[in-house]
Amino acid sequence: TIADNSATYGGAMDISGSSAVMEENTITGNTADFGGGIYLEAASVTIANNTITENTASKGGGLNVQSECLVQLTANHFQKNLAEQGGAIWVSDNTTLELNQPDSNVYIDNVPDDIYRQSNND
Repeated sequence: TIADNSATYGGAMDISGSSAVMEENTITGNTADFGGGIYLEAASVTIANNTITENTASKGGGLNVQSECLVQLTANHFQKNLAEQGGAIWVSDNTTLELNQPDSNVYIDNVPDDIYRQSNND
């Protein structure tokens, strides 16, 4: 469990310029400007079977995915994350977010939305 931390980027975890596999973690109660739970930039990451709850940020309450990322999300539980944009997940316009189809992730009570995808106009 990673809980009750704060940072500018990734309240619980900041993965930049590397590869990682995150499985079976609980990430809860963290705060950051970007990615209350997790912040990713220029990274290749698999995130599977995690519980990501009650994290807060301006962009991406649970997860913030910045430029040049390849992210695979499978069977995660995003609940009660809060942000100005992307309650559960905020995604940059120049990154790849892979959700298996149908999406196996669970989204419950994330505010204001579950997934926010940045456009060139943002």
